[in-house]
Amino acid sequence: MGGDGGSIPTRDELVKVKKEPEKKNRDQDMVGKWQHCALSGQPLAKPIMSCRLGRLYNKRSCYKITYSIKALSHTSKNFQILVELNLTDNLTYKNENSC
Repeated sequence: MGGDGGSIPTRDELVKVKKEPEKKNRDQDMVGKWQHCALSGQPLAKPIMSCRLGRLYNKRSCYKITYSIKALSHTSKNFQILVELNLTDNLTYKNENSC
């Protein structure tokens, strides 16, 4: 059964080493931030808006959140600083993932 003095535990059995947390892949994280709305998590679609921190939003999801906040309270100062972006497609860009 153990613990009767007949067995001598080793250091591995006595000391539990803390496991290192898994590191996130920065490339995947950045792609997610540049291609998905920061509020809804859906892929970005025109028209696109941006806040002063550089986060990108779908205009439709911003309005949905703004109206629900105004319905709950009258403090929606964070969403008053959004700017609509005029983005154009880069015609010379070649996607490496497509064949």
